[in-house]
Order: sequence, then C-alpha cells, then structure tokens
Amino acid sequence: MKRRLFALFLAAALLLLVLVPVRGRAALEGVYFTAANESVLPLEADTMPFYSGGTLYVPSRLFDGTDLGVLYVRNDIMGLAILYTNKIDLRFDLESQIVYDKQGKLYTGYHAIEQNGVVFLPLQLVCRYFGLTWSYNETETAPLIRVKSSSVILDDRRFIDAAATQMRDYYADYERSLAAVEPDLPPVPSQEDPPLAAEGQKVYLIIDSQSPEETLELRVRRDHVPYDVWERQGKLMTTEGNVVHYGFIEKYIERLGERFNIREIAFDRWGAVQMVQNLEGMGFTVVPFGQGFKDMSPPTKELMKLVLEQMIAHGGHPVLRWMMDNIFIRTDPAGNIKADKEKSTEKIDGAVATIMGLDRAVRCGNQTSESVYDSRGLLVF
Repeated sequence: MKRRLFALFLAAALLLLVLVPVRGRAALEGVYFTAANESVLPLEADTMPFYSGGTLYVPSRLFDGTDLGVLYVRNDIMGLAILYTNKIDLRFDLESQIVYDKQGKLYTGYHAIEQNGVVFLPLQLVCRYFGLTWSYNETETAPLIRVKSSSVILDDRRFIDAAATQMRDYYADYERSLAAVEPDLPPVPSQEDPPLAAEGQKVYLIIDSQSPEETLELRVRRDHVPYDVWERQGKLMTTEGNVVHYGFIEKYIERLGERFNIREIAFDRWGAVQMVQNLEGMGFTVVPFGQGFKDMSPPTKELMKLVLEQMIAHGGHPVLRWMMDNIFIRTDPAGNIKADKEKSTEKIDGAVATIMGLDRAVRCGNQTSESVYDSRGLLVF
C-alpha cells in the first residue's frame, strides 16, 4: 500500500508542521462574535474580527445602523472607507493604504483591509479616535469582541448572559452553513493507510506551535497578539519555564513518529546542532535546509500555486493565518523569491515551516529521485 510521505521542519522558534490532514471541525476554530453595545452581529465570514500584524481588525458592518454613534460609508469613486460623526471623521484610503481625518492629519501605522468586498478597520485606532472602548470575552460558543460607547447599558457579563440564546442560534446557523458548502476534511491518516501526496491532490497541514509558558502574558501585552487566546483554543502549546523547552519538543516529535510515517525532518542549520543529534539518535532522518534563494524559491512558488488553486487545506488555523499575513516576500534580480524575516511585520516561522515541509514532501513524494521541479520546471509569478 502506498504511503504518504511526511516532512517536518523545526523553525527557529521550533514551530512544528506536518503535511497530514486536519480533523473535520478545525474549520470552526478562529470563529469570533462581534457586538456593538447591546447588538450582536450574525455570525458570518464578513462579520468576524481577525488579527493581522499584531492589529485587531473589525468589520465595517459593525458601524451600520448600530447605536455606537459612529456611522460608516464607502465612497467607491474616491476609493475611501469613512467613519464619521456629526463633528469628526476618519478616512481610510483603500488604494494608497493611508488613514487621515478631515483636517488632513495622518495616522501612520494603520490601514484598512478589504476582503471579499468587505472593509475591515483597525479597532484600536477607531476606538481611540472616537472615544469608544472594546473588550474580549469568552462565551459558551465562541469568543466575543464587544465594542462599546458611553451609551452602553449592560456590562459584559450581563450582556453575555442576555445574548446567550441569540449567540447559540447564530453559532448553530454558522455550523449549518459550513456543512452545506464545505465537505468534511478526511480523517487524520493512520500509519497503515495514509493517502499519497501526489500532484492534483490537496496538501493537508497539521500545525503545532510551542511557546514558553512564563512569558506568554508578557508577550500578549507587549506584542498585542492573542497568544493566550490561541493557547485556550488548543492552537498553541506552552512549555514550562521562560525559554523553549527543547526536551519537550523532542519527545513530542518522538510521539508523532509513533503515529505517522515521518520520512524526513528538515531543519534550519542555525542553532539546531544538539536537537539534530538527539533526533538522529531516535532514528529520524534529519535533513539540513538552506534559507537562501536557491533552496527557498522553488517551494515558495509551489506554495503560491497551490494556494491559488485552493489545494492547501489548513483548517483556518489562526496561528498559521497570522504568520502568513506577516510575510514580506523578497525578490532577487533573477526572479527568485523567499520570505524575508527582517522585513516581515511579525513572526513568520510557521510560514517558513510550511514552505520547507512542502519542499521535502514534494521531493520525497516522487517514486524516483527526480524532483518535480526538474521534470516540470519552475513556476514563475
């Protein structure tokens, strides 16, 4: 029976990814409710807030007909998304990605993001400019981002209790909508019957991220990134102490090896000498992977191709999605590309891990020693 070939990469932050299917309900992870004062928005793709580059973005629909005292309008002729009251306004230029008010004052470091025709706005700037506040709350179904004005009536706990039935109904509707349009992902393969990673088939990712437990809260406050939320969702594993626990990572990989046919583990040559030796001692094949254009360009272009073809299944993993949003792509004079860590807005280890794992899976997935890049040629974007 054919076996799927898996590849693992140990990033600098030891963010581990394996090219295997994700369990079915992973698509519901990363789901958030949004509310304005006492009004909860229906749970839809264009109403969910998200983080990008350490900034929390909320949908413009939050300001449509709510009692926040701030209204939203879009001017397609001028390419502007505008929030306004009867005295002040904030203008988001969707083309030049700048923000300014009607006096012409610029607000650097912020911009709007448009996804599928919906404009999302940076919540921290909006609240500061218009005198609003916001809070993050856990509910029985999904987390809630609540934006409040001075006219708010209920505190967060009483509001969550009052809106519990409505949020349950919205969540059930959202689950049904997913079931109607998205087939269940295949189960995680057993070692006896893994699918073959071949051209024309989807590539499935399992994402495992680790972070030191003692510094988690500090990094949430410092970086404005929801590491604590991801940890509660089971999307981020914490290790004891204030530094990465390498022994924990090695034991975790060893347990993965008992479940999956791990053909190779690719690693960045920098700073991984002892771990490489330990993994080799466990019987794994460990392969060095260069971080220059020569090694990174082919799989980066392959990943771009697969994403455009919707052949990457990642279950909407919030950590990987955040890191993909942070990427800055660098190009050399010959047209080779790679992710640039120095110019990227935040951490991108998971994105680099995906690229490296994809390269090894593609190369090892052939029945011959020939690379798919050799037989098909490089894809140029």
